[in-house]
Amino acid sequence: MPIKIEKAVKSGEDRAAGHVWTKEPDPVWLRYEVDLGNGAMRGFHVSKCEGSIPRVTPFRYDFNAPRAARLYHEHVAIAVLANIGRETVVRLGGEAERPGAAGQVEAWRDFKGAFGDTAGVSAPVDPALSRVIVYDGDMGMPSGIVKVGRGGSLDMPAGRGFGVGARLSGFEAVAKIGSKGMPAGLVVGDIGNPAIAQAEKALAHVERPSSHAVAWFGVRDPGMAEIRLQAAASAPILAGLMADRPSLATAIDERRPLQPILMEMTGLGKAAIKRIAKLTRPAPAGRVFEEDERVEGEDALGVNRARRARVSGSVPLETALRHLSELPPDRAPRDDESWGKFNDILGAVAIPLHYATSRPVAEMLDASKGDWVRFHESLARAADFEPGDFDRRTMALTAVDGIEAIGHFTRTVVLPQALASIKEAEQPEPMVSGEFVSSGFDAATALVIGKAANPAVLMMGLSRRYASRIPAMMEIEGRSMLAAAEKIDSRFSRYAGNAFPLLTGEFEAANGLVVTPLPDGDALKQESERLRHCVGSYQSKARRTTCHIYSVRNRSGSESLSTFEFAGVHGENPRSAANGLRLVQHRGRCNAKPPPEGVAACREFVEALRKGLIDINLAEIQDWRLWLRERGLDATVDRATPSTTWKSVLELDWEDDGARLSYWREWGEVLGGRVAGARNPGAIYGERRARDLVSAMSPRAAAILLERERRAGK
Repeated sequence: MPIKIEKAVKSGEDRAAGHVWTKEPDPVWLRYEVDLGNGAMRGFHVSKCEGSIPRVTPFRYDFNAPRAARLYHEHVAIAVLANIGRETVVRLGGEAERPGAAGQVEAWRDFKGAFGDTAGVSAPVDPALSRVIVYDGDMGMPSGIVKVGRGGSLDMPAGRGFGVGARLSGFEAVAKIGSKGMPAGLVVGDIGNPAIAQAEKALAHVERPSSHAVAWFGVRDPGMAEIRLQAAASAPILAGLMADRPSLATAIDERRPLQPILMEMTGLGKAAIKRIAKLTRPAPAGRVFEEDERVEGEDALGVNRARRARVSGSVPLETALRHLSELPPDRAPRDDESWGKFNDILGAVAIPLHYATSRPVAEMLDASKGDWVRFHESLARAADFEPGDFDRRTMALTAVDGIEAIGHFTRTVVLPQALASIKEAEQPEPMVSGEFVSSGFDAATALVIGKAANPAVLMMGLSRRYASRIPAMMEIEGRSMLAAAEKIDSRFSRYAGNAFPLLTGEFEAANGLVVTPLPDGDALKQESERLRHCVGSYQSKARRTTCHIYSVRNRSGSESLSTFEFAGVHGENPRSAANGLRLVQHRGRCNAKPPPEGVAACREFVEALRKGLIDINLAEIQDWRLWLRERGLDATVDRATPSTTWKSVLELDWEDDGARLSYWREWGEVLGGRVAGARNPGAIYGERRARDLVSAMSPRAAAILLERERRAGK
C-alpha cells in the first residue's frame, strides 16, 4: 500500500522551516530550514527507529534563485526525503516506476557491508526493496529535480545544488529526535530507552559513534552491560568497531577472545594489536571539508586561496588499521601523539596523493620508519610550516596544492609540448579526449615524482614552491591568451587589454555603499591587495565570463568592504538570466565573513536584479562568448564535445612558443632537477610516458619524429 506524506510548514518573509514525514506508526521524517533571501536550504533526514536509535543524515540544497526557494521548498523536501531513504516517490494516483537496479545494488551493498563482504556484490532487481511514497497534486520543480515517467516519479540527483553530509553520531541523533518544536502530527518511533550515560562511558574514546553503537552499549540488561563495558575498556578506541561489527559484538556477548578476531579483521599482528589497545585518542571521524564547504585556506606564503580539488581527509578506523597492517610490524604507533599523527598523515596526505598519483599508500607511509612525530615534522618543514601549525586541514590543503601543481604542469607543459611535437611533424591536431588528459597527468606525475624515496615529503616541498610561482604563471597565461586572440574586433576594442564584459553597471544601496563590477585584471589585483584574498587570480575566468566579480565599496570607491562572485550568467533573455543568477561566494577581508553592511548592500543589489530594476548586459556577454569560441578561447569544459578545443581545455595557446618556453622556465624554479637543467620542454621525452602520450595522440606523428631522431643520430 502506498505511504502518504504529511507536512507542517511555517513561512516568513525571510525564512521558511518545516517537517515532512511518512504517515505510519514509525515514520521516516525530515526537518529543514531555508533562507528565502539566498536560496540555501539545510536540514536532516531521520530513518525509521524500529526500536533503536535512528540514523540521522544532514543534507543541503541550494536553489538557483530565491524565487525558486519560496515556491518549491516543500516539494524539494519531499524529494530529499525519498532520495536519502532510497524510496520511490510518485504523485498520488500515478504509477510507480520500477526501481533502478543501481539503487538496489547500493542498498544491498550497505547491508552486506555490515558483514565486511562488499566485493563483487550483486543483487536482483526487486521492486519490494523500494517503498512507494505518494504526494498530493501537481507541482512544478526547480532545476535539479527530475520527473520520470507518467507517474510523476521524482529523483534528486547528487550534484552542485544537492549534497548529503556524513551521518550524525548516535548521541547527536538522540538529541535531534528529542528536540522541541516537533509538529503535533509527527510522533517519532520508539528508540528503546537506551542508557545514554552508560553508552557515553563506553564510547568516550570514539569520536563519532554510530546510532547502533550507542544503542548497543546503552543496553539496560545489567549483566550484558557489564560485559560490553569491560570489552570497551580493554581497547578504548576500538569500542565503536566492537559494536558495529557483528563478529566482534557476538564474540563479546559470548565471552570469546577478541584478539584473534581483531587480528583477522585488521591484518595486524599480536604486538600491533596490543599497542592499539593501549591508545585512548579517538581516531578522527569528521571530514576536513564539509560537503558544502569551499576548499580554501592559507598556503605557506600566507595567501588564502580557493582550491579546485577536494579531499575528505576522513578515513574509517578499520581502513586506517588495514593500511597500518601493510607496513612492517614495528610501524604501529606506540602512544596517542603518534596515533594522531599517523591518522592525520594517512587521511590528509597519503590517501589523497595515492588516488591522484597511484603511488601506493604503504610506500608513502613507510618513509616514516615508524616515528610518526618526526615524519610529521619533516612534512611540515618541506611545506615550510611550523609543525605546530601543520594540522590535518593544513596538510590536506598542501596535498591538494601538490596535486593541482601536477595538473597545472600537465596543462602548461606536457600536453602543449605533445601537441607542438605533432604540429612539428605536420600532422593534424588530435581531437580533445579525456583519455589523453589522463595520460598527460600520468606522464607529468612520473616527471615530477620519478622514483623518489620519500614522495610525500617531495610533494609537500612541491606545493610550497608551486604556490610561490602562481602569480608569474598567471601573467604568462594572460599574455598567451591575449596573443592568441590576434586582433580584437572593433566592437570589442575596449577589451583589448585584460578587460572583459561587465554583467551590470554600478548600484548604490540604501546604506550608501556602492556595488561595483570589477572591469579588468588590474581591478581584480587591486581588490586582492585591499582585502588580502585571491580574487586577483580570477582574471582568466572573468575574461571568459564564467564568473562575474563585484566589490562592495564606500561611495568614493577608496575602500573595499567585501567581494562577491556570481557564476556565469545564462538565459534566453535578461529576465530569465536574472532569475537564474547564482551567488557563488561573498567574502570580506582575508576571506572572512563580509561585514553586515556589505551583506545588506549585496542582498539589495540581488533583489533589484530579480525585480528587473537593473539592466543585464546579456547580449554583449553572449556575443563576446561567441567571439571567444570561434577562436578556441571559450570557457573550460568538463568533457569533450565537437566544439571543444585544446586551447579552451588547456587554458593557454599551446601554439605560442614563447608562452611554452616561459612556462618551462617557471616550472624549472618549481621542480628543479632535470627540468631546471633543460633548455626547452622537449626534455620531457626523457620520460617514457611522455613519448607514449604522443604515440597515443598521433601514431603517425610519433613515427615521423622517431625516424627524424634516428636519422639525426647517424
